[in-house]
Amino acid sequence: MFGYLWSAMAFTGFIAPLIGSKLYKKNRERKFIISSLIFMIISALLVLFASNLIFAFTIFFTLLFFAHIKIPFERVYFHRFIPSKLRASIGSIESMIISIV
Repeated sequence: MFGYLWSAMAFTGFIAPLIGSKLYKKNRERKFIISSLIFMIISALLVLFASNLIFAFTIFFTLLFFAHIKIPFERVYFHRFIPSKLRASIGSIESMIISIV
């Protein structure tokens, strides 16, 4: 059963950025990221009302969807403020910190 769950999660991770690219307007990364975070918070608060497994999975996949929809735009927004000669180093340090955590 976990295979089906992982497959559904991977499909959500694949489809969310595609949908996000349709909703995205150029140079509006910050607004898009904030909107995604607000929807994630609202979805997370719905966990308090989860009374059955289907509703809990729906909430889980909604959270996953909004987490994946904002990732490409976070990268664009992040790289906008970093000089090009430092991007690789900062990206490596960021990956290292995430791996440690």
